[in-house]
Amino acid sequence: MLVPRIIASGRATQRATNVTLCVQDIPECAQPPYALAGVSASGPSDWEFIASDRYCATLRVTIPLTAQIRDCAGCVYTGHSSVTVDVPVRITIPQADLGRANVTVMPSVRLICTSGCSDDGCFTVSLAVLVDVYVTQWELSSDGIT
Repeated sequence: MLVPRIIASGRATQRATNVTLCVQDIPECAQPPYALAGVSASGPSDWEFIASDRYCATLRVTIPLTAQIRDCAGCVYTGHSSVTVDVPVRITIPQADLGRANVTVMPSVRLICTSGCSDDGCFTVSLAVLVDVYVTQWELSSDGIT
């Protein structure tokens, strides 16, 4: 019987990271200036291994974001953006083939504060970002547990 085994895991915690967040897909009917009302992680994250050695790897994760903006008329619209985080991953099996493993990324993003209004949809913000990563591979179960 095949069972998944965690061969690597990691976590990146950024309690208050300052970034410039440019919101895309703002409807044409929205009237500037815009205020950023909220940000949350949405959809599957893109990732790539950027460095690896025997017991450690670095995974670069790009988290898609949904942003709520308010225009000068008080109407709320939804736009999209992204934030990129490097996650250190500890490898438990030294000879693991990470390129053939299954990677699960669980991101969480929260808006802490913003610098104010914007005419072009780009905001200087402070975000709390937490990313958990698990790398698994399928192995034969030696004890017959399903």
